[in-house]
Amino acid sequence: MKDIRLFTVLLLLLLSFSCTKQTVQTPADRITTELQKVIKDNNIHRIIAWTDNGGFPTNISPTLGTTWSFSNGFISIQNQLQIFNLLYLNYYDVAKVMVNDGTNPVALILHFKN
Repeated sequence: MKDIRLFTVLLLLLLSFSCTKQTVQTPADRITTELQKVIKDNNIHRIIAWTDNGGFPTNISPTLGTTWSFSNGFISIQNQLQIFNLLYLNYYDVAKVMVNDGTNPVALILHFKN
């Protein structure tokens, strides 16, 4: 009887070590991770997002897109009145933009589907 208890305890210990909890990443989480890597790798300080029907902004203020946050598969960008669903991201690009103060900073440009 003692041997059975010992065997059961050892078996439970082995099973507990072999079970690992895996984190499941959603598609939106993967997009967020990729964009954060692009931001870090390219030293991005400005994000501009636009949709097919909205058109690219032409009068870019010095503060447009300089503050942003990611949350639950969405990105919120300062001075843009929308919150964008990352699942609708069509593509992104890193490029210089013309700001109305005469500067040309590098920005992450996000193009969203309607």
